[in-house]
Amino acid sequence: MTSAEIQYNQSFVELFDTLIQIVKTERAQTKAERNAFAAFAKRISNQQISRSQVSTDTTYMIDCTTSQSDIITRLNSIQSAYEETVMDLPFYHDEYNDSYTESIRAEFGTEIATALSSAACFGPNVEKALLDRIATIRSERKKHIETCNREYNSIKTASNVLIPVDEQLSAHEATLISAEPIDESETEYSRLSSIYDRCETVAEKRQKIIHQQHKSYTSRTDADIHTYLYDSLDVTYPILTMCIDTIARIDRFYQYSEPVITIDT
Repeated sequence: MTSAEIQYNQSFVELFDTLIQIVKTERAQTKAERNAFAAFAKRISNQQISRSQVSTDTTYMIDCTTSQSDIITRLNSIQSAYEETVMDLPFYHDEYNDSYTESIRAEFGTEIATALSSAACFGPNVEKALLDRIATIRSERKKHIETCNREYNSIKTASNVLIPVDEQLSAHEATLISAEPIDESETEYSRLSSIYDRCETVAEKRQKIIHQQHKSYTSRTDADIHTYLYDSLDVTYPILTMCIDTIARIDRFYQYSEPVITIDT
């Protein structure tokens, strides 16, 4: 990440379009998941087992006043509700490619997932714990949506600076003839110094955003938000990488002192 120059097969316009599309897709899918969990909670709330049918023990065990067939029917209805809401999202299988058992274990934890898979362990306490967990999941999804919004705004802010800078440098580079000396006039130097400073400002702002995201983001995958969002890209911090690339181009063509941008994670 601290190399002098990084080469791209795409223009900055294309790269920023890619980043924006990644974040917009993630935000849209997270909103859809949050709504799906709300629909799932509503369906299972409508037919909860009466709490009088469960012992006051702190475990999830249900007593004999509820028949096994009733419990199995209830478990099947919960599974159907989950499969017809959360797992029925159009992107679900492409994103997760898991079974019902795997999915509920990932979302609700081992204890609840086990109770949802066994008539011997199921009862109103399980349903209460399940509904509480769904509320937490929806809260986590909301937080993730807010993170995506911040990331989207950060990308747009950076693109408003880096795309015009990239276009200016590309146009100027196209006119350079290697046998001729570089224009070192005061006007040229001032212009390039301004570009250099703008890129460094973008990099500094981006680093602050990264640190803020690290502090506030709780990932479902144990990855930080940038690793999670940009795992399909060659670099984890693409905007910082673009800043490095741009400053390196100024150094190479205009003999600035070599910059060092450290990506602090």
